[in-house]
Amino acid sequence: MRQSLFGIIMRLGASLALAGVVLLSMAGCISAVQGASFQAGEDRLRAIPGVQSAAFTYTELQQTLSSQTVLRVRVEAEPGNGSPTHLAEQVARVAWAVGSKKPEGGISVTIETYPQVNYGLALKKKGWDFVTVGKPNLALFVLSFRDASRTLGEWPGRLPD
Repeated sequence: MRQSLFGIIMRLGASLALAGVVLLSMAGCISAVQGASFQAGEDRLRAIPGVQSAAFTYTELQQTLSSQTVLRVRVEAEPGNGSPTHLAEQVARVAWAVGSKKPEGGISVTIETYPQVNYGLALKKKGWDFVTVGKPNLALFVLSFRDASRTLGEWPGRLPD
């Protein structure tokens, strides 16, 4: 009886461990898919004419029973004479291609210029309906992760040339 009880407990423990691994992988905590490194993304952004600095970080968006990863990218740039949409698209495409964690909480983009250009509004006018424009911070816009995949493809994207 003792061996049988021990065997049952061992099988139950193994089953619970396997169920935990399955749940974690379904929740996105375990993923073999990763984007380019933050350093590669920052280098790519700094190579864009007019971009003076670039940095990526993660934050966690706390929800009732879970949290979601938010990718933050901050860029300082000259407003330039070109299309604000073009710079905003470049930054968004690079952000879509970087990171070791899937940003299911979205991508928060800040492009600071002086004078300040509203890059999020420029994207919305081009038809990027998944962009939320920061108010009152015109430098900020947020890309909805789920909806961004319609335009940007599967995450992680390819780091643009």
